[in-house]
Amino acid sequence: MQTLKHWYVAPVGGFSPSLEPGQVGLCREALAENTDLVPFQDKVSLARLWEDRPRPLFMRKLFQVVALDKSSADALAKSAHGEVVLPLEESGKRSWPEDLKAGEMVILNGVLSQRPPWGRVRFL
Repeated sequence: MQTLKHWYVAPVGGFSPSLEPGQVGLCREALAENTDLVPFQDKVSLARLWEDRPRPLFMRKLFQVVALDKSSADALAKSAHGEVVLPLEESGKRSWPEDLKAGEMVILNGVLSQRPPWGRVRFL
């Protein structure tokens, strides 16, 4: 669900070995219907919905958004209704959001991946 421009709230569906480190996956249909994120191109940062002390944006790790389909059946099963699926290999690493569990609500912040509507900016 989009809350602010380029900010989305979704529950964590679980962890999957189908995803590479540095990726987060969402069901292809839910991704297209509910977001303006471009799979395999846009990156998002993750944060807990009710985080007491949010980290500054520049200190957060960015994750590539992946559209889940039948080729990654394990991950797709955990994102049947648009839940966020996280890579199994990164859980427990220092740069990873601490102790996320299935069912917990997270914010996907895609602001840094957005391109200006007028195209490329040229500096002289």
